Amino acid sequence: MRKRVVLFLVEELINRVFIVFIVLSYMLSINNSKRVGRRVVYAQPYGMLARIPDQVGHMNWLFLDNDADCISNFSMDRNSFGRLCFLMRGIKGLVDHRYVSVKEQVSMFLSILVHHKKNRVIKFDYIRSSQTVSR
Repeated sequence: MRKRVVLFLVEELINRVFIVFIVLSYMLSINNSKRVGRRVVYAQPYGMLARIPDQVGHMNWLFLDNDADCISNFSMDRNSFGRLCFLMRGIKGLVDHRYVSVKEQVSMFLSILVHHKKNRVIKFDYIRSSQTVSR
């Protein structure tokens, strides 16, 4: 008889812990969600590291494919672009920042000059924040 009581108590304890776990997981999912109409959209964690492969791929597309792409994007070939970056780094003192290299800074500037692009277009093209582009 005593063994049945102990088993019953253990089973009740497990059931209550399971219920508490379900309630807590539901509450955590509510905190990370936003209701849009009838749908519930869960917040995705945002990090700078997630965007870096896209940014590197875009920079490789701009520079490393061929001279024709570089000429159409910046009105200069890759050699001239490299020399310009070297001069900006050496003479004008332009330095690599934490997330943006000198090549990328110069390419953003040239895109604005050559194609008359706005900051929000550069932000989209280079996958950067508007604050980074405006600097």
